[in-house]
Amino acid sequence: MRPIVLVPEALAPAGSSLAQSRPELQLRTFPANLGAEAFRAQLGDVQAVVLGLTPFGRAELDAAPALRVVARIGVGFDT
Repeated sequence: MRPIVLVPEALAPAGSSLAQSRPELQLRTFPANLGAEAFRAQLGDVQAVVLGLTPFGRAELDAAPALRVVARIGVGFDT
């Protein structure tokens, strides 16, 4: 079974192309305006999540029992 990676729809084209070029991954996208409860509902079977400004805390960790990787895109220290 391929690992499921949850990525934002707003991922930059270069990042999206790179992720899509990896046949060993199954990508699932989510919109930036997805509410917290709906976002947590997406986490149940994912092994990795890529985040922009999406909040991620204890409730999200609890909703993601298979999660192994959390990555935040961007640079800086204010996110």
